[in-house]
Amino acid sequence: MILQTGAARLDEISGAVIRDLLVARPEDEAGAFAMAEQLLVAATPEQAAMEGAWGDWALVTPSILALDPANVHTGPGRKVILDTYGYLVDSGRYKEVIDGLGNLRTSWADHFAQCRADELVVMSVLARAHFGCGHYEDAERLNLQVYWERERNLGPSDPSALAASAYCALDLGAKGHHSDACQLAKDSWLEQCKIFGEESRPAMRTGSYLARLQTPQDPDLAYQLGLHIHRLQIAHLGVRHQHTLDTAHHLALCLVALNDFRKALPLLEETLKYRQETLPPSHPDTLWTAAHCYLLSADLGRPVHQSAVRWTCDDLRRIFHRDHHVVRRLMAMAKY
Repeated sequence: MILQTGAARLDEISGAVIRDLLVARPEDEAGAFAMAEQLLVAATPEQAAMEGAWGDWALVTPSILALDPANVHTGPGRKVILDTYGYLVDSGRYKEVIDGLGNLRTSWADHFAQCRADELVVMSVLARAHFGCGHYEDAERLNLQVYWERERNLGPSDPSALAASAYCALDLGAKGHHSDACQLAKDSWLEQCKIFGEESRPAMRTGSYLARLQTPQDPDLAYQLGLHIHRLQIAHLGVRHQHTLDTAHHLALCLVALNDFRKALPLLEETLKYRQETLPPSHPDTLWTAAHCYLLSADLGRPVHQSAVRWTCDDLRRIFHRDHHVVRRLMAMAKY
């Protein structure tokens, strides 16, 4: 085992030892897989906040994904697999999540039949991946099922039920049902503020969702709420945290809706700078911020590099499996 950035990593020597065991003693296959599972459990990051351990997850994820989930039989091993897919969806690898979780659900059918809570975690992660790809109907179907089951079994004020209702609100907004989406997000946000406090992570994130959903109907109200949430996130999470940057991005779009373009562009540029410093260049969040930044720059008569526009457009078209007005405008700029 090698220690890197605070986490133990399954290195090539450990992998070679396990492969040699499988080749030399095929009758010990189950034992070899059990050893591999133990190594991977030991190698996973221990930080509570997923985004604080992305570097460590990047090191260990290839080894985890190389292990057939059908050969994972312990609770800690299964948690490692589920946490890995949580990392994958947070890092924007949506197609990989959709394909991989399909295989996982087949491999763990018996386990999921006995442990519905794990199945609901998988459904929630899968819904987020579908939403990222623009499959809003699939995301809504999964999120609604997760919400109904969690509300029925855990109660409407359970943190996981409130989180599921916030995702349902985003699904409704993406399908154009803005009034219903805003009401659902507002109910979830107010309940989270009452239970956890408005400076808690869940409340801040749902408040950011609410501001995002309010923008088409009431950009003034959305801007005031978004600004409040943004200040809370800077104070409690930092200016470079992805939740803070999500809010900053949508705050800039509020300013665009309010025709305050000259204030919106510097905010988008700063958000893009921080995104590029903390995320891979092809991460969907980086691409969407870049896209809005390029479009607003062009609207204001600022020079925009055609190569950057084309690269952003190509990557968004690969990720987002649905027609989108931002992508169409980028295609026009790139002269497709």
